[in-house]
Amino acid sequence: MRKRRRRRKGGKMRRRGRKKLEEEKEKEREKEQKEFEKEEKEEDKNVASSKNKDRKLKAQRPAAKENRQCLTRTIISSVIQASIRNIAIRHF
Repeated sequence: MRKRRRRRKGGKMRRRGRKKLEEEKEKEREKEQKEFEKEEKEEDKNVASSKNKDRKLKAQRPAAKENRQCLTRTIISSVIQASIRNIAIRHF
């Protein structure tokens, strides 16, 4: 008769190996937590800087409005002048 080989069933890990794995997992969790905190801080900085930019833009808006009005005046006046020229050319 042939001897049958016994297969080892997948049992629990040895205590040492289990401890090492748990420690590695804990270290990974801590690293991820630190990275997450860093990202949050960077986002907070970005939000603050964007708020400052908004404030600066709001301070500049009246001047921008005046510039726009000035531009529209110049455009309108140039269009009127061109139309007057066209009428004068047709008339004479």
